[in-house]
Amino acid sequence: MNYFYKRSNFYYLAIPIAAAIWVLVTLTILSGNANKSWGKNKKIYTKGQVEICKILAEDLDILKPEKSTNDKTEFDYGKVFTKFAGANSIPSSTWTHGTSPESKRKGKVTQTASLVINDIGVERLTRFLTGMLDTWPDLKCESLTLVKLKTGPDNWKIPELKFTYTF
Repeated sequence: MNYFYKRSNFYYLAIPIAAAIWVLVTLTILSGNANKSWGKNKKIYTKGQVEICKILAEDLDILKPEKSTNDKTEFDYGKVFTKFAGANSIPSSTWTHGTSPESKRKGKVTQTASLVINDIGVERLTRFLTGMLDTWPDLKCESLTLVKLKTGPDNWKIPELKFTYTF
């Protein structure tokens, strides 16, 4: 029997037969399941399209862009930092900021600022950044540096947090 497996003629027959069996199984069993699944998904897709059209017909305000916050008089780093720090229970004694003068880059007016926070938890920092960046879409966080403090498991110092706002 060992001699039978050592002969190359066995493999010349066995490999094509195995490939043919694989093709038959794929065509009969697996493609049948795929066709059933496609039919279900197609029905769900068409129902979803109808619902989306209803929503868009009833509420066309979804498609309108939000009011732009690019008015120069609206944005002030000091006011924005104070507002979001207070909303996230970050005491004003633990943070300081500095802003640079406005500069023109690629035809747009930009202003950068840096923020230093002496002691903060990760959750409060995340809420602070998320709230600020969601409210002001033209505000970008350029860099963030975290340093672990030895005073507790969730105490961090942020020696560098840089922002850029495009007017």
